[in-house]
Amino acid sequence: MRALPLCLLLGCTTVRAPGSIAGPVERATVRYASGATTTVPKVEIAGDGIKLPGGGGVPAEALQSVRWRPADAQERGERDGALIGAPLGFVAGAIFGAAAHRSCPPARGLNFCIDPISAGALALVCGFLGFGVAGVGGTLIGGGVGHHEEVTFTPPR
Repeated sequence: MRALPLCLLLGCTTVRAPGSIAGPVERATVRYASGATTTVPKVEIAGDGIKLPGGGGVPAEALQSVRWRPADAQERGERDGALIGAPLGFVAGAIFGAAAHRSCPPARGLNFCIDPISAGALALVCGFLGFGVAGVGGTLIGGGVGHHEEVTFTPPR
């Protein structure tokens, strides 16, 4: 059950190569190859490692990753949450609607039955309800979690 929240959080992370970031990054979490982590107020990421504010640096061989929240983290998280939640909600709602449909039994003495709504129509209605509910839920969760950027360093083997 722990895998589901982890997958949702990872859905809001962009992983980049070390040389693809231009300029300094504010408030980043640095994970070292040893597994230790630290938070730094400002860091500059290069292909050969990172440069710290005090003039020091850490080579790429000693690093595992650097993770931070960009300035537009909330907006991008909302977008990601809506794009993940809405389609999943539509599919779940449509499956529920199709499974919940029951044909009416014929009335006593009459050989016909008028269904107020068909299975396909109920699936469509429930699908759009699920789309809306999960889309709003995904937007709220994504906005709360926010979007993250991460640079991963692969130590030479």
